[in-house]
Amino acid sequence: MTKVAGGAGGTRGRIALTHRGVEGLRPDVAPYRICDLRCPALAVRVAHSGLKTWDVAFRIRGAGTFRRLSLGPFPAISLDAARERTTALTDAAKAGRDLIGEEKAAKAANEARTTVGQLVELYLSREVRGRLRTAAGMELRLNRTFVSLKDQYADEIRRRDLRQVLEAVADRGAPREAQQQRQMMRVLFRWALSQDLVESDPSAGLASFGTSPRRDRVLSADEIKALWDWIASSEIPDGYADALRFQLATGARIGEVGGITVAEINQETWIWTLPAERSKTRGTASRRSSGLPGRLLNAA
Repeated sequence: MTKVAGGAGGTRGRIALTHRGVEGLRPDVAPYRICDLRCPALAVRVAHSGLKTWDVAFRIRGAGTFRRLSLGPFPAISLDAARERTTALTDAAKAGRDLIGEEKAAKAANEARTTVGQLVELYLSREVRGRLRTAAGMELRLNRTFVSLKDQYADEIRRRDLRQVLEAVADRGAPREAQQQRQMMRVLFRWALSQDLVESDPSAGLASFGTSPRRDRVLSADEIKALWDWIASSEIPDGYADALRFQLATGARIGEVGGITVAEINQETWIWTLPAERSKTRGTASRRSSGLPGRLLNAA
């Protein structure tokens, strides 16, 4: 009986291991190991508790490095699986390669890679949330655009992958949605390229799906009156009804109306000045004549 490095116990020769033979091994006062005749670097170790584990020992050619490790317990790891893994390790070692080291490096590299879903989340956290008033809508659009690609690595995405997504949207009769998703793709991957998160922009060169027709539909005088009367006769709460009337009278966006304050309205001229920070472009302030003093102002 000889000792091996690492406290594996005494070695009791070498036999052609079988599943039934390993099952029949019984614990002794001290742990011991039995080497496999068919796969010389493999041995089964029997602990004092009766636990049986697979033990592999080999030397990497040219490196002078001796490696010994456990492959896991028997029977969770079968004899065939243990032999297959041992062969892979020893074949690499004979070629001067450290397969364990290579696998660890590959795992670390994969963990460092970014999926499309993670890329979307990173963009939202750095550039959108807390910065844009349209953050909620932007998040919805990005997630909808990349839902089918979210688990793929961002550096593996090619233009054809993006095109397949867009063509599927257009084929169901939604070219405008396809165009909007194309814009989201361009926004995300241009940003990712600027941050060195990808080596190239797969959205570059994506053909347009056309522009949306210019919307010039306006309400007629009769339609305006019908809407005004409906608001008055509906069960909409007073605050919401007032906001709708104010929007209808000024042509302002509902978000601008919903955030109005008394300080924004000159009560002598009844001119409403929308501060620049609340405008869509956050540019200069804009002014509108409210024409609706009294109750609407008090509601605001």
